[in-house]
Amino acid sequence: GVHDRIEALPLPLGLVIFFICCEALFMLPPVPGMPMYLAAGAFIVPLCERDGWSFVSGVCVAVAYALIVKMVAGLIQATIGSFCSNSLEIKAGVGELIGI
Repeated sequence: GVHDRIEALPLPLGLVIFFICCEALFMLPPVPGMPMYLAAGAFIVPLCERDGWSFVSGVCVAVAYALIVKMVAGLIQATIGSFCSNSLEIKAGVGELIGI
């Protein structure tokens, strides 16, 4: 199943795939962070353990990686927001032009 395919991935490739998937999901406003953090533990820790790391080391890698993924998502959202900040259409859409 899916678990067997995940376990077969090399750690660096697994981290890249996880990063891309989480960044895509964090760009969707209704997606909360908690499923991403749980997925980090379920996805990254077994890969680390398979490569000979301890469970605690795998958890530390998963926590640090989830933090990095979330910070990069925030940076991407801030960059998108800065580019859209002068758009009259965006300002009208959020009510800034009519003083709400």
